[in-house]
Amino acid sequence: MALTKEQIKEFKAAEKEAEGQEVRGVIFFDLKYVADSMVDAGDKKWAKEIYKKAEGKAQDCSEFMELAESITGYLVDKEWAKKIYKKAEKKAEEIFEINELANSIYEKFNDKEWVKKIYKEVEKKAETSSEFSDLAYRIEENIGDKDWAKKVCKKTEDKTEGINEDNNDEDEEKVRQITIHGLVK
Repeated sequence: MALTKEQIKEFKAAEKEAEGQEVRGVIFFDLKYVADSMVDAGDKKWAKEIYKKAEGKAQDCSEFMELAESITGYLVDKEWAKKIYKKAEKKAEEIFEINELANSIYEKFNDKEWVKKIYKEVEKKAETSSEFSDLAYRIEENIGDKDWAKKVCKKTEDKTEGINEDNNDEDEEKVRQITIHGLVK
């Protein structure tokens, strides 16, 4: 479906406004929003140009991940999205970012080997019982590797010794959830 003259005018103005933003991250999100809207309006070719501009403005893991999700969802360009996910992977620093990245990759591609590689990085960086328990749950849920999940759970058990002394309800709940899944006996 072709855009109307009014839509073209509105999108050009939105694109120009997005590019004129000075605040970090605003340019990226505004450009991505304009591109998403363009696809909704029926112009994938123009949207692709705007997505490329957004890619040039993306700076951190979450921005690259959101862009890759839009590209897989709106343009259905999995090869380009994979390249962007690789950029996100290089930018991921915090465990929660790495986990979200792995989940997004799993949801979009069902690539268990790629996700397994990412989870191995999470396992190296994990320090708290909460991080280990979350990882164990994700390993079992997304990869289906109960043996590996049990090994990670063992690390959770090691980290939770004295948990009641610390009164850490969040960690206690995580351990309870893993126990329910049958990973810890």
